Amino acid sequence: MTDTTTAGIPAQPTPSLADTTDLAQVHRVFRDAVSAAPSLIGSATAHGTARVQLVASYYANVLALLHAHHDGEDELIWPLLVERAPDQAAEVLRIAGQHGDVGSALEAASAAVVAWQQAMRLAAAPRPPPWPPSARRSSRTSMRRRRS
Repeated sequence: MTDTTTAGIPAQPTPSLADTTDLAQVHRVFRDAVSAAPSLIGSATAHGTARVQLVASYYANVLALLHAHHDGEDELIWPLLVERAPDQAAEVLRIAGQHGDVGSALEAASAAVVAWQQAMRLAAAPRPPPWPPSARRSSRTSMRRRRS
């Protein structure tokens, strides 16, 4: 729709603003998932290895999706903002720089999930029962005899 001025001369069409509702909802999902991490991770250990694996898998997927989303913003959003609002380029680039810090935090979080998952697997791994003291003594005695 083209607006007209009071003199009847057609005005430039006003560009419609982008609907960012979906972007805000996606960010809310990520914030909620990350906010729930202390509770979910903290309680998983008490419920056994299967629960730990489930929570670790959930966070591995959340972080992978967040990483893809983050990369998409870096490739698509920031360059377009600089292009479309050159007068705000310094501010956009400042924010994009802060956004870059998120990448290293994502890598650290992903590594922490993997380390936690592996530690829980090792802790739950069956261990051989300790030898009874008499078996240890007889084993040492037989080894001494062999050396003689």
